[in-house]
Amino acid sequence: MKNVFPLVFSLFISFVASAQQEAAIWYFGQNAGLDFRSGAPVPLTDGALNTEEGCASISDPNGNLLFYTDGVRVWNRNHQVMPNGTNLGGHRSSTQSAIIVPSPGSISIYYIFTVDEQGRSNGLMFSEVDMTLDGGLGDITGTKNVQLAMRVTEKITAVEHANGSDIWVLAHGRWDDTFMAYLVTAAGVTTTSVDTNIGTNLSMSYIPDQALGYLKASPDGSKIGAAFYLNAIEVYDFNSATGVLSNLRVATNDDTKTYYGLEFSQNSQMLYVSNYRGEVAQYNTAAADLAASKVLIFQKPGDRFGGLQLALDGKIYMAHRREPYLSVINAPDNPGLACNFAEGSIDLGGRRSDLGLPPFIQSFFLLGFQVEQFCLGLPTTFTLNINEPILSVTWDFGDGNTSTVEDPTHTYAVPGTYTVSVTVTTASETKTESKEVTIYGVPVANAAADFEVCSPDPAYEFDLSTKDAEVLGAQPATDFAVAYYPSLADAQGGTNPLPMMYTNTDPVETVFARISNGNNTTCYDIMSFDLTVKQAPVLHPVTDRTVCDTDTDGLFAFDLSTKDNEVLDGQDPADFSVSYHTTQADADNA
Repeated sequence: MKNVFPLVFSLFISFVASAQQEAAIWYFGQNAGLDFRSGAPVPLTDGALNTEEGCASISDPNGNLLFYTDGVRVWNRNHQVMPNGTNLGGHRSSTQSAIIVPSPGSISIYYIFTVDEQGRSNGLMFSEVDMTLDGGLGDITGTKNVQLAMRVTEKITAVEHANGSDIWVLAHGRWDDTFMAYLVTAAGVTTTSVDTNIGTNLSMSYIPDQALGYLKASPDGSKIGAAFYLNAIEVYDFNSATGVLSNLRVATNDDTKTYYGLEFSQNSQMLYVSNYRGEVAQYNTAAADLAASKVLIFQKPGDRFGGLQLALDGKIYMAHRREPYLSVINAPDNPGLACNFAEGSIDLGGRRSDLGLPPFIQSFFLLGFQVEQFCLGLPTTFTLNINEPILSVTWDFGDGNTSTVEDPTHTYAVPGTYTVSVTVTTASETKTESKEVTIYGVPVANAAADFEVCSPDPAYEFDLSTKDAEVLGAQPATDFAVAYYPSLADAQGGTNPLPMMYTNTDPVETVFARISNGNNTTCYDIMSFDLTVKQAPVLHPVTDRTVCDTDTDGLFAFDLSTKDNEVLDGQDPADFSVSYHTTQADADNA
């Protein structure tokens, strides 16, 4: 049975669409919320969260709310605290108390990363949410408050790995100059970080407020920006393949030094910074002198400006301390005052903002397209995430084939890595986006003979690995992996694998073998065979047979079958057969 599990690989485009809307719903501040599914922010007033700063939320790819958190408690989509959703390691007064990261390739597993307030001992932790729990409302699993680092600042961000699937989560040490990058893969959270020592060193500062300020990645994953509350704004290059930061650039905000909110524009070029003294400034990260590129786009002395957050509509929203509105930067890609800052233009429907807005994986806001299905011989689907009218579109699949269909499918002839590009023309612009797409070969699960044994005990320990060679056939074990499962559903989902040394529970059981491509386990094939334990017979002693040789020739025709009942001694003759041999060797080889 040849099957593939559809893995979704995504680039994200600036317009709100019918899919990939994980960042569509926000909850923040004093029971405030916004819904971006329509393309414009609509106030939500049903939120249970009331937080000074830290908050995070996540929706499914269609924009349906899954859950949200202040870093301490977790509310489900019905705005009820999850059964195990209390006492997480964040803090409601931590700048970025939490960020939520979906497990790559999973539709049900999410990780909540938390950072404590002002470098306290909870540090950086993560907890796992399984959306299949609590009747589909989700709950924290036993993987809860796993500490990754003890002392960190109140900063955290996440961005896609260069492979298009895994996710980097970045934090900063409280007493040093260390950026820590942790990789989230389909196998879980990698607990060993990639560390970079660069920029501001907090080792000599004992002022608690030094921990404040946002950390953000640019949507394209090429840059990291950090707001150090009492020091500086820093920008670094980021290698999304290795997790390493480099090329420090510093932009000091004159003598104000209360840096807090920070966000990149959707084109990843413009950087916006807010502070506690009522200023919002723009920096051009492409400028030779970052500090000199500063443009003050709005000023209101006496106000405390909070977090900045890019949304699916391509605009950047700004929180205000205890105000019934947000401000918005309507065209953040544009330089200077052309970015169009609008103070207080987003009404919160009677609720109030505070300092924080929910952070997301920054790659959610990247221009691009979505690709599904990477297995050879099956159609790969390409989807633009745009709801703006498209005037024309041209796809180049990287193998000499093209299409002008808006959302085409294409079946590749051979496995390999292809550079796929799309050029889209709308009423406002023409853009070209490219991405490497790898197509993987689908293995064949060869037939394996049933596994039969005789045992006096109905439970027998089978070594399933002895079947690997039969399932693989001529396919190299270095390229393909074999695993065994108790049901077809488990084999298709890759869940509940059997141990290689497996003890049966029934005399006859069917085992499903799944062979998958080692580089992409969503490309696989399945076959099955039976495990059979047959009852081993017990040979009982029998009496000798003695006769009288009346003709004295030493020969007699014995009917050995008359001994069958003695040999069986109550064992069912329908289950066992008896044969007789003149030597032990003949009996062994019968």
